[in-house]
Amino acid sequence: MSRKDASLINRVLCVTLAALLVCTGWWSSSAWGFEGRTHNIVGDEVVPMAAIPEETAAGEGDDSLTQQDGMAESEAAASADTAANEALEEAVSQATAQAVGAGASVPGEAEANTTTSADANGAWGTDSASPDFAQPGASLPDSAQPAADSGSSPVGASAEEAADATEERATDPAELGYVPGEIVVVYEGDASRADKADALEAVDGAEADQAAEFVAGDVAKVEISDDLTVETAAEVIAEDPSVKYAVPNYIAKLLDEPAVNKGYEMAEAEGANASIASQTSGRLDDLQSSQWYLDYVKAPQAWNLLANSTAKPAKTKVAVIDTGASLTHGDLQNIVNKQTSIEVIYSGDPEKNSQRSSLPLRGDGYTNGGSSVDEFSSHGTHVSGIIAAEAGNGGLAGVASGGMTKVANDLVDLSVIDAFSLRVANSKGGYDPNATLYDIVYALAHARDIGAKVVNMSLGFPSSAENLTATMEQITTELVEKQDMVIVAAAGNDGKQERMLPAACSNVIGVISVSDGAHLPTGSATFKSASWKTGSTTRSWFSNFGDWCDISAPGEYIISSYLISGATNGYAYMDGTSMASPVVAAAAAMVRSAAPGLSAKEVKEVLCSPADDLNTPGKDVQTGYGLVNTEVAVAKAIASMSSTEGSGSGSGKEGEASETTDPEEPKTYDPLDLQISYDKANLLCGTPTTFTLKASGGSGNYKYLQNFIWVKLDGIYTDDADWTRKQYTADNTFQYTFVASGSYYMRVYVMDMKTFETKSLTVPITVSDSRYPSIEQVVTGIVNQCKSKGFKTEYEKALFLHDWIINNATYDNSLLYDGESGVLIRGTGTCESYHRAFALLLKRMGISCERATGNGHVWSCVKLDGKWTQIDPTWNGEEHSGDLAYLRHLYFGITDDMTKLVHSEHRPVPTRPCTTYDNNYFLRSGEISRWTTSVEKQIREKVSAGQTSFSVNAEYNPYPGVYRIIYPLAAYQLNKMDWKISGKKIAVSFKQTGLTSGYFYATVTAAQSPDQGESGSSTTNPGPITTPPQPKPNVPAQTIAPGTYTIRTAVDTNKCLDIWNGSTENRANVQIYQNNGTPAQQFKLSYDASTGYYTIINMGSGKALDVYDGRAADRTNVWQYNSNGSLAQRWVITGSAATGYTIASAINRNYVLDIYGGYAANSTNVQIYHSNNSKAQKFFFQKVSSASSKQPIPNGTYVIETGVASNRALDVYDGSTRNGANIQIYNKNGTAAQKFRLVYDAGSGTYTITNAYSGKTLDVYDGRAANGTNVWQYNSNGTAAQRWYITGNASSGYTVASAINRNYVLDVYGGYNRNGTNVQIYRSNNSAAQKFFFRAA
Repeated sequence: MSRKDASLINRVLCVTLAALLVCTGWWSSSAWGFEGRTHNIVGDEVVPMAAIPEETAAGEGDDSLTQQDGMAESEAAASADTAANEALEEAVSQATAQAVGAGASVPGEAEANTTTSADANGAWGTDSASPDFAQPGASLPDSAQPAADSGSSPVGASAEEAADATEERATDPAELGYVPGEIVVVYEGDASRADKADALEAVDGAEADQAAEFVAGDVAKVEISDDLTVETAAEVIAEDPSVKYAVPNYIAKLLDEPAVNKGYEMAEAEGANASIASQTSGRLDDLQSSQWYLDYVKAPQAWNLLANSTAKPAKTKVAVIDTGASLTHGDLQNIVNKQTSIEVIYSGDPEKNSQRSSLPLRGDGYTNGGSSVDEFSSHGTHVSGIIAAEAGNGGLAGVASGGMTKVANDLVDLSVIDAFSLRVANSKGGYDPNATLYDIVYALAHARDIGAKVVNMSLGFPSSAENLTATMEQITTELVEKQDMVIVAAAGNDGKQERMLPAACSNVIGVISVSDGAHLPTGSATFKSASWKTGSTTRSWFSNFGDWCDISAPGEYIISSYLISGATNGYAYMDGTSMASPVVAAAAAMVRSAAPGLSAKEVKEVLCSPADDLNTPGKDVQTGYGLVNTEVAVAKAIASMSSTEGSGSGSGKEGEASETTDPEEPKTYDPLDLQISYDKANLLCGTPTTFTLKASGGSGNYKYLQNFIWVKLDGIYTDDADWTRKQYTADNTFQYTFVASGSYYMRVYVMDMKTFETKSLTVPITVSDSRYPSIEQVVTGIVNQCKSKGFKTEYEKALFLHDWIINNATYDNSLLYDGESGVLIRGTGTCESYHRAFALLLKRMGISCERATGNGHVWSCVKLDGKWTQIDPTWNGEEHSGDLAYLRHLYFGITDDMTKLVHSEHRPVPTRPCTTYDNNYFLRSGEISRWTTSVEKQIREKVSAGQTSFSVNAEYNPYPGVYRIIYPLAAYQLNKMDWKISGKKIAVSFKQTGLTSGYFYATVTAAQSPDQGESGSSTTNPGPITTPPQPKPNVPAQTIAPGTYTIRTAVDTNKCLDIWNGSTENRANVQIYQNNGTPAQQFKLSYDASTGYYTIINMGSGKALDVYDGRAADRTNVWQYNSNGSLAQRWVITGSAATGYTIASAINRNYVLDIYGGYAANSTNVQIYHSNNSKAQKFFFQKVSSASSKQPIPNGTYVIETGVASNRALDVYDGSTRNGANIQIYNKNGTAAQKFRLVYDAGSGTYTITNAYSGKTLDVYDGRAANGTNVWQYNSNGTAAQRWYITGNASSGYTVASAINRNYVLDVYGGYNRNGTNVQIYRSNNSAAQKFFFRAA
């Protein structure tokens, strides 16, 4: 008998019963009830959430309805069904009317429309307002007993069951793990509306939402009787033949535990309006260097494959089912499809989880359509960024972003479905956002309806309940097999071998999280209890695992987009399988973009089959098939498309039968393996180390890749060199030069070019070279120097560390070095390296520093003496000197407003407001007077002339930063001045009118006298002020005889006053430098007996030592300038030869010549500072003899022998006479290519070095002073690029320094002793590679 047949008989039988029940309603005001199935309803101890239906025993409870054969066909059944319904309605209507007419109470009205029905086993239940009284297939009870109490509980529910239900509804859903009062029902595929209505009667239920429609059976959320527990309701309704499964409405769990950051640093907010200019001209993403997981899964290599594919990649629709996503974040605002992204909401009372509908997505964290954000996890924003963060806008790059290639941001169409919109009351009186099982089903249906081909679910249900498993299995199988949807889900964060749904479903790709020890903070627990380890990789400590998992991806310490405190767009590190799952989802999206024709199951195969084995070969419980390898997966996808396009039938020559061949059997290969070798015994710093890669297994057709090298710092491994831009090559050897002792990790790859299988190898390398300290030792040394200065303020400490960096590093245009070691060890680095080095040093000094970004740049936000300020060591570190030396502090201590003028995308962060000028370098050093003095003078003149409102043009400056920063600071300083103009108050502002134009505007108002009362009456003019006569000062005595001297500092007597770069220009800076006997370090002292003042003239330039702007203030700079007789060029010298001399400024003798910070490094600045009698303010005068003033090496022709090896000398490559011919070292051979003429210029103290054969001069390429800049020969042109300072002696060797910047000297690359080794310039380190001996030719 069919279900409809049974239903028909039931309905017919019920007509009479209905009439009898209604007509007898007047007999009693009490309702009739029946015992029912008390073993399920009363005192059931089954654990909630099990929701496993019991099978009905054959023949149980259905004696009155036997199966009949030969029933009428479906049309007749339908007709009879309709007739039965009409008869039922008519009977009920007539009986009700009679009962009411007789004055009887109607049970349906008196008892809240409660009617009675029987369940499939003969148990009676309640159903509100249902026209059907009996379920299909139900039998009537043999007897019926009236209930003891009128209306005390619904029919069929005991008092104990009702009490349990009441207690359940009062329990926090988070504690239950499901929502009380409702269940989720999966109907049979052919269930009709009437069938469904019949099923609901058993639990007095009603569908709270429109069912989510699926071919295998619709899914509905059902609100159940108040007197039934969820477990009971699920068991009862599941017995109905139209119901396939019934389960509690479980609460989904976000899988980002442990909580965000776990003490890790959170990055700052970034500009929300950043966008890529074009596919080829976007900016490098600043944070990509922190996205270690991109290289780990080889995403950049996959991007290149897609960009170079002959077929244009398709755009894959990806759906993220999560908490939403920020629509204003700079990395997502142009990525998220706002037309297809939705937010699930509920109508009615938010606590009752009523009817679902949706709104367009508004962001991350909104619940139930409310106007405020109720949760701050930013889970969906983080997950979305991992998949598709916009490439080229200065922030992050999503795994499927395409990076900076021609397919940038053109691979993914991202929709975000906020399924976590249910507000559940928490114990604190507020609400927490949650998603229920039905929310997730609702979201999956929406993803299907918008055509999503990849779905990420970083969520799960930690339950092994049979019916929940069956429900999820049915839904996901249909979506994968019928809708061609790839579903990726997180494995869970319990750290156990326990199943998590939907990840455990057979057609879902379940993702395990793995961690790499080279990229974990010190506090990670992963390697403390690792059960296995391959290289530096193991399963993350929190990740679930098991044979139901398919693949692994990085999930610990993952940086991505983030919504800080629910309001501020920024970035953060998070942990969890929630972070691993979107990495695989992004990989799936790229595979589908490469090969849209692959089915969902084929995509899973393409991802899993070439995954990199991590634990044991093949699939294992710890890692699934291994680490996802996006490069090989995309390569296989592209190959599959090529083979498909190339397939098809074709005939041979005309008239001949075409030959057919059996398909070639797939060839099996030995497992791919990789080894690396190098000379460990002779591993030294400063010399290139050759690494050789050797592959085996596979097809034998290999290519190799240098991937990354890290150095250990602060207990974790950080970048030493960034090789992410390198490509696979057939060359299996490469060289790397270590420049510091320490512990390193190096990662390399091999790819089988036939199978596209890859194998990675990460090896630890220990470098120990006493000549080269480790980065830890270097950092400790710098910090100890800072501590030794006795600085009292954090400002002074930060300035010292900042100046150390800009004096010792240059920008790395190669973009290879973005870690701390770049700036601190190599002396070159990207803006990321500058910030990280600065932040590390500040941290060691106990000073807070956070990362700031904007317009493709990185700088530092620092908290000094309780106040935040912006500092940019990279831009300050440009090679400015002389008149432009002030630019080395232009971006030290500026506000958010000033920063935004420079970096338009900068967004202030509320937790670190930079709003004061308290830490500005120009204001604190007094150097601002350079710009205020002339303006002040003009303002005074105009005020004296009676003007009250006027402008003063700003002095022209070619640097826009002066107009954005210095001139506004000057106006600020002028406003703070006490003008001491009686009765006048002057307000000054600055207006920038162009990139390099602007003016000051002054208004003059009457100043209120201190004696003025509220009436405003004026006081008597006090009359002119007369200055009392000043006593004539005592004339300082002569302490040093006039003459020419070297002025050595007591900080280090090997260092002396020096004119930067031997310059002869006005405003060239005065510094200290290693004594080298050049005119730049020789000064002529003249004494004026009438005043007691000295003038100090440099012998190389003829210019006088001068106090900048004639201002006596701490840290006012000292430079050289044309002699003018002003006090700024007059000095008082006191002390003795034994203890040292003090050189005081005649402007104010309390301010004396001072070595900045007492620092002894070359190029340390010379300034004036208030007298404190420290070594930094003591000097020794050594008279220059006629012998010492001579040139160090006579003019002549020489063979220039290298200190690396006495048998090798400087050599012009191939004896060439052309411009640009390279300079190298080579075995001495007596040819003219190794003979050079030296000519000395006494005025500058520099040499020109000209090859005797070619007649061309040694020249620094492009005139650039930077590590590794090449040296070649070129026509003589008299520029600094062809002038050299030579210092030293014949016994220990000479140093040949570039006149461009004497910090950079002639250097043999890597100190390598080999014919053809390149000659370059490099920062001076006093090594043998920088020593030369001049042998007469």
